[in-house]
Amino acid sequence: MRAGLFWLNDRQWTRIERHLPNGLPGPERDDDRRIISGIIHMLQSGALAHLRLPVLIVSAGQEQLVDNKSHEVVGDLLPNARRMTIANAKHEILMERDDVRAQFWAAFDELADRVAPRIA
Repeated sequence: MRAGLFWLNDRQWTRIERHLPNGLPGPERDDDRRIISGIIHMLQSGALAHLRLPVLIVSAGQEQLVDNKSHEVVGDLLPNARRMTIANAKHEILMERDDVRAQFWAAFDELADRVAPRIA
């Protein structure tokens, strides 16, 4: 996507922007309008249906920042996606307790072994 090319006009962006969380701890976010435009582009263009890479979509069961339904929508568009929910996880799964992180890493290792089996 070329710089300055957005799927949302100024009026649409103004309506969305006011609902975005601000002042959250963690790393500084990039340009939200560009990121959301990229997401819209991937959904509108049908590009996800052509992605053949295995994808693991992990949702946090106690998510409070994003709607996990979006994971379901994207997972349905990807032909080689596996979805899982870690019931007792919050948004930052890799910053959780060891038992929560272990669930993620077990699923990640299983995906990695399917894609590039370990050499004995």
